[in-house]
Amino acid sequence: MRNVRRRRPSLLERASHGAERLEAHAFVLGLGVLAVVAVITYLSVIAINGVPLSNPYQVRVETPPDAPLLKDGDEVRIGGQRAGQVRGV
Repeated sequence: MRNVRRRRPSLLERASHGAERLEAHAFVLGLGVLAVVAVITYLSVIAINGVPLSNPYQVRVETPPDAPLLKDGDEVRIGGQRAGQVRGV
């Protein structure tokens, strides 16, 4: 058996090969980045507004005369967690 010694590719050839592989997978990488951005956006909306398309419910409350004033748009919190907002006074 004869030993054949292969030539080691140069740095430029290796970089060129890496660029070709990147071009071949650019579409898949783009879809991956798009998916990650979509998930982050969805989680941000949930964190700010609650679960989208959920069925909100209405609560009527009578407050004592010395209670703090409520305004439209004020946040409603239960146990420190955002539960909704005041829609009318």
